[in-house]
Amino acid sequence: MVKSPYSLEAIKARRSELSKQIAEKEQNITQMWGKMVEPPVIENKYHLWSNRAKAAFKTYDGVLLGYKLFRIFGGFMKRQNKKVPRK
Repeated sequence: MVKSPYSLEAIKARRSELSKQIAEKEQNITQMWGKMVEPPVIENKYHLWSNRAKAAFKTYDGVLLGYKLFRIFGGFMKRQNKKVPRK
């Protein structure tokens, strides 16, 4: 009879080790995500208005990009889906 190289104790130990590593990674990801999405520190009114102008420009740029992509790909799809009338 051949013995398995893996015992229940070894599997349980490895599982607990991996769950600890996963918990550490989750905590690290949560901290990094919090740093990434937190609003910038506003030192004075100029920075406030500057940040608002940047946000407005980014929104405008995104809307224009979406409009252009819709026109390119939406028009392409319409041309493909048109049925040719039969005689």
